[in-house]
Amino acid sequence: MERDNINRLMSGIIIVKFKRFNIFVRPFSVIDKTVSDVIAQEAYEDAFFDGVLTNDDMIKLATQNGWWSEEKEDKLKKSQEDLDQMKVDYYKKFFSETTRNFIKRSIDDQVKLINELHEEKNLFFDKTCESLKNYARTTYLLEKSSYVNNETLLDGEVSVYALLKRYFEGLLPDEKIRNVAKSNEWRVLWASSKNSSNLFVPSTHDLTGEQVSLISWSRFYDNVYESMECPRQEIIEDNIALDGWAIQQQREREKEQKQRDAEKMIPQSAGNANELFIPVRNQKEKEDILSLNNPEAKSILKSKHKQLTEEGRVKEKDLTHVKNTIQMQCNQLNSKGKR
Repeated sequence: MERDNINRLMSGIIIVKFKRFNIFVRPFSVIDKTVSDVIAQEAYEDAFFDGVLTNDDMIKLATQNGWWSEEKEDKLKKSQEDLDQMKVDYYKKFFSETTRNFIKRSIDDQVKLINELHEEKNLFFDKTCESLKNYARTTYLLEKSSYVNNETLLDGEVSVYALLKRYFEGLLPDEKIRNVAKSNEWRVLWASSKNSSNLFVPSTHDLTGEQVSLISWSRFYDNVYESMECPRQEIIEDNIALDGWAIQQQREREKEQKQRDAEKMIPQSAGNANELFIPVRNQKEKEDILSLNNPEAKSILKSKHKQLTEEGRVKEKDLTHVKNTIQMQCNQLNSKGKR
């Protein structure tokens, strides 16, 4: 099956089946794409001046009428963040089958929730200027690139609307393209090619969306295999686990970068000071500086904040963490004195 998809992706052709014939949709040419951009922009402007809402206007209208809300927007963002963390947890617990399967079910539920929120948010987006713009572009391209039985240009054989629907149904899901990118058959072809565009029938400028996705995933797997912390093959074969690994790697890189940026802000005269106060200009600089604190220091900051919030002004000697430090030092001195 992967071999069939490889041939399909390399050719760039999508075959749309009807009862009496097949329609071959060839890769869109650069010239046709250029013309379609002009037609699409005209469709957008016509719709806009006819009073059709834009995507932004539709969001405002949906919010005003209670179809959508800032709370749901926050929930959607939080749900995506939670999904990323679930993938990291899945990766970390991959070799514990029971835990892994439990997290997998939670991930499935989370993906379902996110899809439902997206559907709710985009319920009326098929009636916006942007939607009409995309429709005009795609229908023009299909009319210029569709051939009956791969021989004659489509000319009234079937409605463009029917072709459009079948065309989108025939596109490969990103998950299938990803599976092609990591398959042995494709990896051999990919590794043997000096230039990725040589693998496809059209030139680089005519690459289809599916081909661009395949190249992107192929380079992603190149980076995975070349990583100094390349995961085991079982992880690579599992898309969720590898996503978790990639998210974890990205977080570690961002953390290291924040620490490097924050360290540049520390004055050279600071020496080995126990505490150092550094003025910041914005929230990002604040977060970067705070990231330099180790877990113990973060715990002390949290204790200070809580005590100051509850008691107001507090002398340094009365701070909880200072008392704990003094008590610990006294215990150590008493312990040495008994020896």
